[in-house]
Amino acid sequence: MSQRSDLMKRRRNRAAAQRQISEEEKNEKKERAKQLRKERAKRYYEKNKQKKNLITNYFQINEGASTSGVNQRASASIAFSTSPAFATSATSTAFSDIPQRFEEHVT
Repeated sequence: MSQRSDLMKRRRNRAAAQRQISEEEKNEKKERAKQLRKERAKRYYEKNKQKKNLITNYFQINEGASTSGVNQRASASIAFSTSPAFATSATSTAFSDIPQRFEEHVT
């Protein structure tokens, strides 16, 4: 009888040890995931900060010289948007009720 009770105790102890080990592993995985999220966020913000600084430095070096091309492209798109073909497509059936909806919100 004593051997049987010893065997049962060992099984219970082994099961308890396995539960403890699995809990520890689970907690380690959670901590690792949390740490990885922090590292990814840090890299993301550092990368965006570098991009912002790069763009700022680029425009400071060129002192606005590169914006003339942007302005030319912008004026071309404005000319396109005021063309009769664009105006006809913009007033298609999808946009036909915009003035009515606007008046409903205003009044």
